[in-house]
Amino acid sequence: MAKTKEAELTAAILLYMIRCIGEGDLLSLHQMNVGEKEIEQLKQIKVLDLHYIDMLKSHCLQVQLNQRIFANIFQYMLAQHRAEDAIQQLLGEDAPYSMLEFFFGLSNREYTQRRKSLKNMTATGRTKEPNEDATDQLFARWSRHDQRDASGRFVEPLEYIAVAKELNLSVRSIWLLTERWIARGVGIKRAIRLAKATSSAKF
Repeated sequence: MAKTKEAELTAAILLYMIRCIGEGDLLSLHQMNVGEKEIEQLKQIKVLDLHYIDMLKSHCLQVQLNQRIFANIFQYMLAQHRAEDAIQQLLGEDAPYSMLEFFFGLSNREYTQRRKSLKNMTATGRTKEPNEDATDQLFARWSRHDQRDASGRFVEPLEYIAVAKELNLSVRSIWLLTERWIARGVGIKRAIRLAKATSSAKF
């Protein structure tokens, strides 16, 4: 039979208490109103013994949610979920390793393993650069983009996919070219001049 929800809660807390004892974290136990007597009793419990409480319909806990901390945990989980979703989308668009390392701290090993897990993903070779017209279109689009960081990169990684689809270019090519402009420092200067020229033309 399936565990009761009360049994799952109790087992999780008991495991936490047992780990606190193993790590010598008596402060956390005392904050949970666990006394010396209970600590000695917990030392006698083996992990395998926890299945004896599978059918409990009550628990010995007084649970109270800290709404502020819960909100922080929720926001962290949401951010991790969005990051994972972005990684999957970028990998699906054959984004280069340097891009995923910069935005998400992905290691070379993880990048390689995750690429291998995708179907129809070919080995990375030399990136085919866009022709001159496509390069000019990309620079114009990139330099006018209002959501870039101080160095010139798009703030949102998925924006590289949006621009790639808009200009019919690969994410890999866009990253290669924009990183080259950023490294040379030429792109930012030209972007500033272009923005000023565009602004002046309005008056």
